[in-house]
Amino acid sequence: MLGGAAGARQLARQGLPGSRQTVRRRIRAYQPAAPPAPHVIGIDDWAYRKGRRYGTIVVDLERGCPADLLEDRLAETVAVWLRAHPEVTVVARDRADAYASGVTQGAPDAGQVADRWHLLKHLREAVEVELCQRPILPWAPPLPEAESLPAATPVPPVLEATDTAHALPAVETPAATRAAVARLARRTQRLAQYERARALRDDGYTWAVVAQQVGVPPRTLRSWFARAGFPARTRRTGDRRSLAPSRASLQQRWEAGEHSATPLWHAVRAQGCRGGYRSVARVLAPWRHRKLGRQRSAATAAAPSPAAPPALTARQMA
Repeated sequence: MLGGAAGARQLARQGLPGSRQTVRRRIRAYQPAAPPAPHVIGIDDWAYRKGRRYGTIVVDLERGCPADLLEDRLAETVAVWLRAHPEVTVVARDRADAYASGVTQGAPDAGQVADRWHLLKHLREAVEVELCQRPILPWAPPLPEAESLPAATPVPPVLEATDTAHALPAVETPAATRAAVARLARRTQRLAQYERARALRDDGYTWAVVAQQVGVPPRTLRSWFARAGFPARTRRTGDRRSLAPSRASLQQRWEAGEHSATPLWHAVRAQGCRGGYRSVARVLAPWRHRKLGRQRSAATAAAPSPAAPPALTARQMA
């Protein structure tokens, strides 16, 4: 823990003088005792380089420390390791087919259990899929009387469910991945929320009431209604941290005295970055706080307004 120089000072205080080179030489020559053989282990994949190369980590769950690192995450590699450690009796793993096959081949008598993280993850996904089937969210407050509400601004007519914009992609559930099924469930939920929001606005309800009913913020609702039809999402590709290459340039311009987010945002956009204004503002926020040096006093701070009922999505609720 202390290293060479600090270790030598500590030894001198204990009456064992020695140089820092002696301490380092003794530390390098030290061979710790072999740990006890693991009986209850957990296996999972880990990334040498994310998206490129993965290995397998074996954790001794009784001692709470890693037991071994395997070069890949193939079933044969896991089976070979388990055959070399016949004392393993319980294996905690995720639901990957490779690990299931490897444990079955290498330790057929060992018990296989799902780890707690994946149990909670799959429970959350199941709850989210269940909530996505409900166009009326169970936590929405009751609707007020329509007669007491002002007339809503006219909106474009609701598209029929048979239109091209509403057509759901055909996904074969057995062959699709869990991520594809989850994306389809979220799209189904958004489509139901969109149609219900259209119906409520046609009945004269305000943006706030519609937002509470469908679980979507009013700003998102206005964005939906500004488009001609259901706002389908497009999948993002590439690196989303697009401001990373321009961070040094932002730092230089900030130190040069340019502290406004808008011209800085235009500057990084001119350099080819795809980041939005808010991403630039988030980068500048800690710099601005350090520049001010103090927080606003309680006397000048605005009084907190009462919190509005939250508009939760199915994912947030799950």
